Amino acid sequence: SGGPYYFTVDGMPDMVSGIELDGTGVGSNSSWVITDDQGNILGLPPTLEAVEGVNFDGAGPGTCLIWYLRYEDGLEGAEMGKNANDLMGCFSLSNPIEVVRTGEVVGGTVSGGPFEFCVGDGEADNVYGVDVSGNMGANSQWVVTDEKGKILGLPPVPEAVDFDGAGAGVCLIWHLSYADGLLGLEKDAYVSDLKGMYDFSNEVRVYRHQPEGGTLSGGPFEFVVGDKTPDYVSGIELAYNSGSNSAWIITDEEGKILGLPGSPEAVDFDGAGVGTCLIWHISYEDGLEGLEKDGNAATGLYGCYSLSNSIKVVRTDGTDGRTRVSLYPMPSTDVLNISMGNKNGDEVNVALFDLSGNNVTSKMNRINSDALSYDVQSLNSGVYVLRVYTNTGNVINKKVVIQ
Repeated sequence: SGGPYYFTVDGMPDMVSGIELDGTGVGSNSSWVITDDQGNILGLPPTLEAVEGVNFDGAGPGTCLIWYLRYEDGLEGAEMGKNANDLMGCFSLSNPIEVVRTGEVVGGTVSGGPFEFCVGDGEADNVYGVDVSGNMGANSQWVVTDEKGKILGLPPVPEAVDFDGAGAGVCLIWHLSYADGLLGLEKDAYVSDLKGMYDFSNEVRVYRHQPEGGTLSGGPFEFVVGDKTPDYVSGIELAYNSGSNSAWIITDEEGKILGLPGSPEAVDFDGAGVGTCLIWHISYEDGLEGLEKDGNAATGLYGCYSLSNSIKVVRTDGTDGRTRVSLYPMPSTDVLNISMGNKNGDEVNVALFDLSGNNVTSKMNRINSDALSYDVQSLNSGVYVLRVYTNTGNVINKKVVIQ
């Protein structure tokens, strides 16, 4: 038992160790036998210690076999230069232990890359111009791994791999040189578990980007503009977004970019005039082109990006039959009066929120169900947002100042 052994023929001594004999062999005489892989006898060390003193580096590349021999008197053919297959007499050979001697194994130097792809768009993402030089060894293989060394693929050439279906992450491309007998070189194995003589090149990194614009909730919003009362959206929430960079975008219905605010809540829609705006969130990687005012988010963006769903902001002048909300006095000290003109019998729900998004309606004492007048004396001084929810699904937000 012991081995197999793998050595590089590089001028450095290569000795075996750890060979054990189970002791069950019988016979009047014994010897150790070293042959090549064809059975030609290269040496007859008399003891195990002598076997462990053999320097296999001087034998050159190839494969040796170590045997244990028991025999009776009269054995013929047990001498150097002859073949163990031609032994004649009463004898028995053990199983062999393999000693693989290879020339120098060098993974080489790989040039090309790094590469960056926007994956998940259905377009093939193939690397190009990856070359290896200075590699040495009986066998070679291209290997694609993740960053932890898990083997994802063993392509004939790196250009054969379509990275689009791999999802977001980082791949590493390597060149591997190895001697015969390498174990563990298979998909889903780890390179740390390879056994045998091998050497890897440097790595080429492949960055797979897959930004996600996310999902927006909140709104839609409806404002009566031109009344010199600020019209701010509120309560918009973003979830499930990912990417190296992100931004908020305000567009018209054709996708023209009207603004790139730091937050949608920072936009006063009162001065925008009558029309409809769309609020978007975008996630993107470096190098995005076209993300600028007066560009077009629908047709003019180039790069690796993803847009969220949009939230509609409807801006009216109050003459189209939509619900029109007026607040007075403003600022309010004791009573807040809410007037809803052009309601056309629509059912509405009203709620007051502080700037942190907390519903403070329960703190308001409604004193007139017809005129929607509220006692606001219990509220702290500050700025609030009144939301009117119509039965058509729109949300009207009005700024409220309490003194």
